[in-house]
Amino acid sequence: MKADAGDGDSTGKQTLFTDTYKVGETAVTGTDLADYAKSIECKDESDGSKVVASGPGASLNVEVTNGSDIVCTITNTRNTGSLKITKVFNNPDGYTLPADFVFVIDVDCVGDSRDFNVRFDGSDSTTITGVPTGDCTFSERALTDPDGWTWASPVYDPAAKTVTVVKGETAEAKVTNEITRDRGSLQITKVFNNPDGYTLPADF
Repeated sequence: MKADAGDGDSTGKQTLFTDTYKVGETAVTGTDLADYAKSIECKDESDGSKVVASGPGASLNVEVTNGSDIVCTITNTRNTGSLKITKVFNNPDGYTLPADFVFVIDVDCVGDSRDFNVRFDGSDSTTITGVPTGDCTFSERALTDPDGWTWASPVYDPAAKTVTVVKGETAEAKVTNEITRDRGSLQITKVFNNPDGYTLPADF
């Protein structure tokens, strides 16, 4: 038995009585085996590495015979899906984005080291494959208002800024931005002084 075994760890060779044994693993703290595809393969090194037992799942029965030298390998492959991120850029007043301008959206997949960001120079979408299953949060980096223009707060879909990636499926996230020209008010008042009572023509 090996507690909290990681990639490449081993129990070391154990001397056992001849019998049938169950080989398997349980999840360590913070890990859910349901997030992984699991398989076990056992080979007898005393017989030319002949496969004596194999199959999917977290456990497997293997027979230890007299003189056998069995090595079992447990393989865990992280379940993954895809994440499609869409950027919508609304520009009703015709602002010209600088040539080097980019929208940057950061993605943080909870419980996994695969965090990343995506960049857009306007309305577009991209699909990232191989994303570990589970919840991923997304948020856009703050934008600076150009002189005379104002960025509205980004609109996230879903509004909670969290999507759940499911094995073999594509989760979707969208961020919408709008920039508008600054506006104020102008009121014009006409004052006509006519102390001597001049009569304006009808078509004046």
